Amino acid sequence: MASGSGSSPLPDLGPDVYAEWRASGIGAITEDLQRRLVLALVGDVSGRRVLDVGCGDGDLAIELWRGGAAVTGIDASSEMIAAARARATREGADISFLVGEADSIPFDPECFDVVLAVTILCFVANATPVFREIERVLRPGGFLVIGELGKWSL
Repeated sequence: MASGSGSSPLPDLGPDVYAEWRASGIGAITEDLQRRLVLALVGDVSGRRVLDVGCGDGDLAIELWRGGAAVTGIDASSEMIAAARARATREGADISFLVGEADSIPFDPECFDVVLAVTILCFVANATPVFREIERVLRPGGFLVIGELGKWSL
């Protein structure tokens, strides 16, 4: 999540950087492993309301939509949201993408069955408000999947 009170400054991580990463050997391997792990943890999303916090260019959101979920994606970067919307349009995917901060998620309480937060915590200065917001929008009994890549990740 790029800007806002709880965010750390981001390096230049626009959609082109993500595309270059996915096209590289290590990026392709990492993306494939991360996607398989996240999707395995999420399980069957058919008919479920899913929020992708820090959705970036919408790649994972589209995969979830293909699985039958009603997906909403938020990201602090308007450039990433524009890329996500363009990707969804190309794919014919009915996904709502909005500019929004992880520490002030713009939705009513308890409105999502699943919340994903993949590679966003490394970009926030204080994770506590992010987790409070995720808890607020996640329905009781809902499911949270966090995925972080970093120096110490397995």
